Amino acid sequence: MHIKYSEQSILDLDAIIEYTSKDSFIRASSYADFLKTKIEILTSSPYIGIECRHKKVYEDCRVYIVDSYLIFYTVQESSILIRRMLNSAVDYRRKKL
Repeated sequence: MHIKYSEQSILDLDAIIEYTSKDSFIRASSYADFLKTKIEILTSSPYIGIECRHKKVYEDCRVYIVDSYLIFYTVQESSILIRRMLNSAVDYRRKKL
């Protein structure tokens, strides 16, 4: 399995980097690498996240919690599609996944 990122998840990651770079660009870059490393775990354990319906999101997806971020993804036949990366403080039920 390999990881694919939706256009929206790339925008989400860019926003995370922009937000964390207010403190330090080096810290932001390091944090982005941290998130990507954690996401790579999904290639060997694709069902580690919980089904979205348990978080009151009625879409065919899973959510994996990394630090203070919710990683929404879909397990596909030969890949994992990262759909969104949202801060846990965001009302994710009002966001398009």
